[in-house]
Amino acid sequence: MWRTAIGRITLLLLDTNLPENPEDYFRALTSSREGDVVSIVRVVTASSFASIANATRLVNDLGEVRTTWKAALNARRGSTARWALDVLIQQPVATVQYLAGRLGVSMSP
Repeated sequence: MWRTAIGRITLLLLDTNLPENPEDYFRALTSSREGDVVSIVRVVTASSFASIANATRLVNDLGEVRTTWKAALNARRGSTARWALDVLIQQPVATVQYLAGRLGVSMSP
């Protein structure tokens, strides 16, 4: 689960790391339009490594959150509440309807 998540997170975070130094980024874009691709490759590569570091940190943080939640949860082993932890780590903003659908349970009135 975590390895597939990190790939998606890295793709999401790549564009947020590019504008860390906008002048370098735009300079590299201009250079690439003039035929020098080395500078844009360097900027994108640096952003990729920053994204990987951020994603790794996020995955580790989410793992710690899940461990804390699991320890605090007072429900029997195998209960739907325990399964809900994994769903909520993947989709932290969820409605009861979404959660019930993902867990395959019905909602009581």
